[in-house]
Amino acid sequence: MFFEVEIQAFQELLPLLDSHAEKCGLAIFKRPICHYGSYEKGIIVMENLKTSGFEMLTFANGLNVRVVEMVLEQLALLHATSYSWIKTIGFEKFQNDYSELIHDSKYFKDFFPTLNIIPRLVSEK
Repeated sequence: MFFEVEIQAFQELLPLLDSHAEKCGLAIFKRPICHYGSYEKGIIVMENLKTSGFEMLTFANGLNVRVVEMVLEQLALLHATSYSWIKTIGFEKFQNDYSELIHDSKYFKDFFPTLNIIPRLVSEK
């Protein structure tokens, strides 16, 4: 299947994180909108960011500090929201209710076992 990870992330996981962020008063992770995705057809239709003034960066001269800061801020927001969401719903519920989303993804197969550290981190707080 094509775009399996992207479709799962944009249509299933990120909307759950958005909902959690809104309930908690957190900022929403910035990303393009996914208008349509089909595993069977191998199609994903994303928002045209060029209409919003987005320009691809050239990496020939490296990235400036502000661009790196913006990327790190968004990654931190995504990880903080994910951590807060899993802490709120409980790790067992996360494993039970969302393991199919995680386990069926080729990308997350290697990553999912590392999430076992979360219960220890939560209990230490």
